[in-house]
Amino acid sequence: MSNLDEWIHNANECISIVLINEKGDIDCKFHPTFTYSIFGDSEVLYGYKNLNIEIQYVLPSMTPELKVTYSDRLAPESGVEPTNVDQTLSIYMRDDRVPENLEPVNIRDIPVLESYSFDERKFCILKSKPSDIGAVMQYLQLFSLLFIEGGSFIDIFDPKWTIYLLYEIKDEQYYLRGYCTAYDYYKWDKEKTDGVRPRISQFLILPPFQKEGHGSRLYNAIVNNFLQDPKVLEFSVEDSSEAFDALRDRCDFQRLKSLNLFTSPEFHLPLSKEWLHSQRSAIKLPPRQFLRCCEIAFTMKLKSLSLLERKALRLLIKERIFRQNLDVLLQLDRPDRLDKIQGAYQNQLDEYKKIAKKLPKLSQQESRKRQKTK
Repeated sequence: MSNLDEWIHNANECISIVLINEKGDIDCKFHPTFTYSIFGDSEVLYGYKNLNIEIQYVLPSMTPELKVTYSDRLAPESGVEPTNVDQTLSIYMRDDRVPENLEPVNIRDIPVLESYSFDERKFCILKSKPSDIGAVMQYLQLFSLLFIEGGSFIDIFDPKWTIYLLYEIKDEQYYLRGYCTAYDYYKWDKEKTDGVRPRISQFLILPPFQKEGHGSRLYNAIVNNFLQDPKVLEFSVEDSSEAFDALRDRCDFQRLKSLNLFTSPEFHLPLSKEWLHSQRSAIKLPPRQFLRCCEIAFTMKLKSLSLLERKALRLLIKERIFRQNLDVLLQLDRPDRLDKIQGAYQNQLDEYKKIAKKLPKLSQQESRKRQKTK
């Protein structure tokens, strides 16, 4: 390593998040995914040798403590001003819009939305208004910057926000594993004046606990809560990552399948607008996501479709692509427009096939069903 490199550090690599229980035992340790909103697009820290930064959180209060260590720091006469790590991080470690000295939050008092077990471990999903757990939220806000691309602090005193918290329970102590925020927008309906359209905004499973199925558990618990609430007419998702889109597709698809929607007599190509509207309204999915799930279902049994059905599926997907990109496509000449739509269609079909591979049980059932009817 050159002399210059010794003084330069990637912020994501030298910062560690450490969760500690009330006894002082380390629960887990992991690195942030993003730090550009704090240290700039380069995510680089200057002026220290062997820099190590720990943000320790005491569970379940999430009270933080910042620890910065290094073996050497550039002298003032070097002409380079070292990154003021302590001061910069301190600005974001607490939401200063929240009054100080709030009453501590008793996690056990928050209503339980769902409980489940995984690998002989116990988990629970809690539902609250952020303002009701302000003492925790004032510190938890930083996680949206560190782990969600484009994440930002929310106004915890806006009553339209709801937060869903995922905890693991060990020896009667609560350990944070993830959370999700959703914002209620007004949804007009001729029969319901107080209808809302919640939009899932921030969705995070902490890195050490990803790929264990907790994301699906959290998402499904939230959706089930929406489905049971008569005020919720539809729910949507804010600009999401590819990973969350994949999780959402999988969960929504399995939910529709469990309702036998894909085996109903009306589920055939071309799909009628009346059927689409009635089914979509009942399960509260936005039009694009509902249609996407239907397209995935048809893609999974593509080989069994007739030529006319394949054409109908192709037109269905292309029509949706056209509507989603109407403004851009109308600016192109007809040949270019058709070429763009064809390319987007092929990419979409390839994506659906990848999703289908992650749903082997459904594929096998469809295959057996075709074999029985031959």
